[in-house]
Amino acid sequence: MVPRAEADQESREVFGYNVALARTASSMTQEELAEAVDIHLRHIKAIESGTRGPSFALIFRLADALGAKPAALFKHRNKVPKRKRGRPKKKR
Repeated sequence: MVPRAEADQESREVFGYNVALARTASSMTQEELAEAVDIHLRHIKAIESGTRGPSFALIFRLADALGAKPAALFKHRNKVPKRKRGRPKKKR
């Protein structure tokens, strides 16, 4: 059995990844999505990175703004890519 904290983290990562996919498919920027659901840009970034989970009400606002069903934002893909932290390395 998976420990609860680990399962919660995985759920946040899956949700955030799906929000980012739906947002880019809708040709929206993070700023536009934040404005559409009336939250701060930092909150959108934290949700998409999986470091913060949304409230119940925000799940529905995000789904509405993205033109998706709330359940679709929780759909587990085979593999959620790990996000690289920090600045990209400079090309030489």
